[in-house]
Amino acid sequence: MSADSDWTFVDNIGELEKAVKKLRGSKWIAFDLEADSLHSYPERVCLIQLGCESGAYLIDSLALTDLSLLFAELGKRELIIHGCDYDLRLLARQYQFRPKKVFDTKEAARMIGMRHFGLSSLTGEFFGVELEKSGQKADWSQRPLKDSLLDYARKDVAYLNPMKELLEKKLRQLGRDDWHRECCERLIVLYSRVEEPDMDAVWRIKGYAKLNRIGLSVLRSMWQWREEEAVRLNRPPFFVLPHKKMVEIADLVSMKKPYVDLIPRKFPAKRRAGLLASIQSGLAVESADRPRREVRSSRRVRIPNGERVFTYEELRCHRDQLADRLEMDPTVIASRSDLEMMACNWHEAGKELMKWQWELMSECRKLDPVENNKANSRSSSLR
Repeated sequence: MSADSDWTFVDNIGELEKAVKKLRGSKWIAFDLEADSLHSYPERVCLIQLGCESGAYLIDSLALTDLSLLFAELGKRELIIHGCDYDLRLLARQYQFRPKKVFDTKEAARMIGMRHFGLSSLTGEFFGVELEKSGQKADWSQRPLKDSLLDYARKDVAYLNPMKELLEKKLRQLGRDDWHRECCERLIVLYSRVEEPDMDAVWRIKGYAKLNRIGLSVLRSMWQWREEEAVRLNRPPFFVLPHKKMVEIADLVSMKKPYVDLIPRKFPAKRRAGLLASIQSGLAVESADRPRREVRSSRRVRIPNGERVFTYEELRCHRDQLADRLEMDPTVIASRSDLEMMACNWHEAGKELMKWQWELMSECRKLDPVENNKANSRSSSLR
C-alpha cells in the first residue's frame, strides 16, 4: 500500500464483508481509529481506518453497529498501530475487543532513540512527508465526512507498514527487538482491560490537593453533578465547567467567600440551579464523611532488602547513565514511578517491570564500590 493507494469507505454490511476478505488475504494490517472525544460524552468510535496490501478501508462504525465479523478477523492478526494505548482502551470499552498482537511504531521509535516520535515527525523523518494535523480536533461524528477528513484518515494508516519495516530493521540491529515485543505485549495487558473507575479518585482533578476537607467535599459533589450534566448534554465535562473553575469555586466556598461571580453567565437557569444545589449538597456532608487528601509517599524511602539498599537518586543516576550509553530517552528504561517503586521495594519492583527493564536496572548491583560510595554521598547530600 502506498500513500496514493485506492481506498474504500465502508458503511454497509456488503462492503464490510468485501473488506474483511481483502484483510484476510493481506500479509499485514495497519490500524487507526477516530473518536468524538472533543464533541460528545461519553466518547464513541466514529471511524476505523485499516490499511493492507490492497489499499485502505475506512469503516463507518456509526453506520455499522455490528462489527463482529471485522473483529473476528482482526483478533487473529498483528495490528500495526502508532501509539496504541488510546485505541486499545476504546476498543476494549466499546467492543470488548482485545488484539492478539500489536506492533506499536511509536514505542519502536522511542526504543531506537528517536527524540521526536509523533506520526507526522516520523513520516517526515523516514519519507519526507509531513502529515496534516487538521483532523485531530475535527468532529468525526458528522456525516457526510468531508473529503479532507477522509484523506486525513487514509494517510494515518498509509505509512505504517513501511515505517514498521524500517523500525523493525533498526530494532534488530540494536538487539532491542525482544524489548519492543515485550513492550507491546505489556501495552495489550495494560490497556485492553476494562476496570470499574475508582470513585474516590476520579473526581480528584488537578488542583484538588490545595483544598481543605470542606472544599474537597464540595468539589466531589460538583464533579458528580457535572458528570450527569455532561451525559445529558452529550458534551465533554470540561465544556460544562472547566476543572480550574471547579477548584476555584470549591476553594472559595470552603473559606465562606463569595463565589457566584465564578459561575459562567451563559449558564441557563436550570444548569445554574443544579450547580448551586451540588455545592449545598457538598456543604451538607457530615464532617466525618468528608473526603481527605491523599497521603503521598516519600520518593526517598529506604527499605532494606537483605542485599543492597538503593535510594531513588542512586537509581535515577544509574538509569540516566544507561540512557546516555544506549542513546535513548531515560523514561523508556524506567519512569519516575518505576524508580520510586524500586526504591521502596526492590524485589517487588522486579515483578512489575518488564524483563529487559529489570535486567538493565539490575546492573547497578555491579557498580564499582568507589562509584557506590559516590552515589551514596550524592544521595545523602540531597536529603
